[in-house]
Amino acid sequence: MVASVVTFKARDLPIQAVTIFNDRAQIKRELKTNLPGGMHEIIIENVSHSIDRDSIRVDGTGDAQIHEVKFKEEHASAEEIDSPAIQKLVGEKKELEEEKARLGDKKNLFQRQLDSLNAMSNKLGSSDKTFVFDESTEGNIEKFFAFYDKRAIELKKEMRNIDEPIKDLSSKIDKLTRQIDQLRSNAQVSRNILVTVNVSEESDLTFVLTYQVYSAHWNPVYDVRVVTAETAKEKTVLKMDYFAVIRQNTGEEWTDTKILLSTAQPCQGGNVPELGTLNASFVSKVEPPQPKMARSFVTARSCMMMSADVQSFGGAPMRSVGMTASQQVLSTEFEIAEKKTIPSDDSEHKM
Repeated sequence: MVASVVTFKARDLPIQAVTIFNDRAQIKRELKTNLPGGMHEIIIENVSHSIDRDSIRVDGTGDAQIHEVKFKEEHASAEEIDSPAIQKLVGEKKELEEEKARLGDKKNLFQRQLDSLNAMSNKLGSSDKTFVFDESTEGNIEKFFAFYDKRAIELKKEMRNIDEPIKDLSSKIDKLTRQIDQLRSNAQVSRNILVTVNVSEESDLTFVLTYQVYSAHWNPVYDVRVVTAETAKEKTVLKMDYFAVIRQNTGEEWTDTKILLSTAQPCQGGNVPELGTLNASFVSKVEPPQPKMARSFVTARSCMMMSADVQSFGGAPMRSVGMTASQQVLSTEFEIAEKKTIPSDDSEHKM
């Protein structure tokens, strides 16, 4: 029985590293928490809409056992799963709408004043009493219409001055609305990762969540320039600069993180390893028991709960038996020297 449910937002978990391939990227996020003894369910909410659900892995260190990991999609309102980028646009839209409403109120006040002047003008001569026209009446009428003309022109000018900003604000609001709708087009459901863990006793736990996302790629760009020698003593110089162009539209902002560029192609995989023969025999010498510490590794598959062997993991890694391995070089990996921030804007970012 689950003792408690602990919820985290995926975007709030710091990113350890991002490895970018030619058609996707691999994200590593770190989750640190303190849990009492017992069975707990950790929910990581709102992972990227472009996640490859078959790529989810969870590793951990601490005095606990990971029992299972599952991936789950749930219907949710847009406000519940909006990314920081969408929230920023929504905030900008709200400010523009408030400014538009303020100008609209101001225009309505001017319109009411103009309507009052028109009503006063329409009442002239509408009385049932006998109208006596004399010099004083003529003067009063002239004064009224002089005031009416002046004030009506001023009010109409003020309203025209307001119409242009309102029109401009409406255009900006429509643009923001389209941007928000476009970003929310893939956000009709909340994509969550659920991790069930059994803790022996209260302790600090560290998990590393690894998953791959589509809508991200990189490509190399080269700039080759030749400086031709002008005299016999000079030399012709060939200068070549190379850099990477990264684009991502995963719905997640990669903030202040290590960026790795890989030429590997995860969709194709590598060669199937050859399985050799292992001969085992009994020995009389009894080895001392190994420490309890071990690292856990659990994989979640598409929308179904996966049964996994219960594994323990401790604060220190398990000692491994020495072995000899051969490795075939299939790809090259480049690490960007400094940490970078790459927003989810589908724009080119040159590194």
